[in-house]
Amino acid sequence: GLRRKSRQVPLPMELPDPQASPYTQAEQKEEFRALLAGLQELPEIDRAALLMRALDGMAYEEISRALSISLSSAKVKIHRARLALAQGEDGKWRVEFNETWAKEGIKTLAGIRK
Repeated sequence: GLRRKSRQVPLPMELPDPQASPYTQAEQKEEFRALLAGLQELPEIDRAALLMRALDGMAYEEISRALSISLSSAKVKIHRARLALAQGEDGKWRVEFNETWAKEGIKTLAGIRK
């Protein structure tokens, strides 16, 4: 006859803690503050283009139409905005811009969590 395989799986002795450490939380909070400060420093059209892409997931073509700029200009503005957020005024890299992380962080700040 057919044997059934055991449905039990041995658990590792040490399970990872799903909660981030206080140090990690503080580091993320500081990076988020830097991201928000950087967003405020961007020219309005650059900020709008970046947020349309990062938050709304709009295609470059849609962004170019919404802002009445060329497609290549929309791509350049988004690229430069990402670089500006990642690099501080002193030229040192302060934040690795991650759209998924930024999207969730901005939603959390705005209180529009799913």
